[in-house]
Amino acid sequence: MIVILGGTFDPIHSGHLALAKQANQLLKPDKVLFMPCKQPVHKATSGITSAHRINMINLAIQNDANFAIELREINRDTPSYALESLISFRQQYPTEPIFFLIGMDSLNTLHTWFKWQECLANSNFLVFQRPGETFQPDPQVAPYIQGNINDSLEQLPLAGHIYLAQHQQVAISSSELRSNLMQLKNDFLPEAVSDYIKQHRLYQ
Repeated sequence: MIVILGGTFDPIHSGHLALAKQANQLLKPDKVLFMPCKQPVHKATSGITSAHRINMINLAIQNDANFAIELREINRDTPSYALESLISFRQQYPTEPIFFLIGMDSLNTLHTWFKWQECLANSNFLVFQRPGETFQPDPQVAPYIQGNINDSLEQLPLAGHIYLAQHQQVAISSSELRSNLMQLKNDFLPEAVSDYIKQHRLYQ
């Protein structure tokens, strides 16, 4: 089983790591892959280079043997659509369940994703919820939702289903962290990442 956590990781923070650890404990995959995107389609970027983001991810996950970085989106020349990556993962792992980790906000807007049905045809989605978020999936998406994954762990499909996780995400986003980096005193950053940001004078 492969678990994929995609995002800008700008910067990677404790919320990302907590989500990955929860998925790792719940699903017991072969690997949890941190997949940074190069050109986000729906997000404005901070101007931090891909090299810096990759270095920060490597520092954050260096002590967990089951975590790895996945660079197929960074190495792509076109904007980052989830579909292209999920198709390539399915081709690489044709007989293994694939899980793509998303937040409740993404589930509620999944119907706006580029060819979201094809994304689901190539993977399952595992949904985590931040405190205060509501469960409001679009009627188009609702039939794919199987409910709580804890009830389905023994019969997980290769792809095609959406599951909800009981665990909640840490209530912080990368954009919030960037705007409050000094005030937060790096409470949401792994120490090695915090040191890297100071060393390279990032987000100033």
